[in-house]
Amino acid sequence: MSSPSTSAGPGSAGGSAGTAEAAGTGEAAATPWEEPFEQLLHEAVPGLPAGPVDPAADLNKAGLDSLASVQLLLELEAAFGLSVPDDDLDWRMFDTPLSLWRVVEASRPAVPGDGAVAVSGTGTGR
Repeated sequence: MSSPSTSAGPGSAGGSAGTAEAAGTGEAAATPWEEPFEQLLHEAVPGLPAGPVDPAADLNKAGLDSLASVQLLLELEAAFGLSVPDDDLDWRMFDTPLSLWRVVEASRPAVPGDGAVAVSGTGTGR
């Protein structure tokens, strides 16, 4: 079962998600995130099986401890040019790859031209 794609590439909204080969089928299966995210997961979580990451995998059971969680978050912030506000930090965000990816998406800065409305000036119309 695959999850719907909701990811956006850095600097874009609605960009295409990464792909991974579906186990045993030789077909490309969509993943809900981009390749750098999956690569960082594999580096940080020693117990993840090689190959495509299951969006519902239990990262804690796969070996992601608190220190590795902090390091992974710092690496994700650097890789995707984002900052997760301290008030948004919740250890449940590290439960699964999908829950962590949703934090990455929600924390991305708005980019002009991505459909977000940029507000500037004083509001006086001058």
